[in-house]
Amino acid sequence: RAFCKPGPGAVTSIRGKSLIINRIKIINDAPQYCGIAGSVVGKKSNSEIIIKTGDSTIELVEYDYDGKIRIGDRLE
Repeated sequence: RAFCKPGPGAVTSIRGKSLIINRIKIINDAPQYCGIAGSVVGKKSNSEIIIKTGDSTIELVEYDYDGKIRIGDRLE
């Protein structure tokens, strides 16, 4: 029997590699980052990634990516 996540997830890419986002968390009271929406502005020690959006900041909690995501990378 095969197991899979419940649904396809949101698909984007970083540096030409596919990134599938399965779960995010909105960060309430996050610092106001100056930058472009989709930019990686931080990382947590447990591989959670902080992304700048148009008007807020989100945390990628569960995602599939074959590679290393760095601060300064941008979702395409």
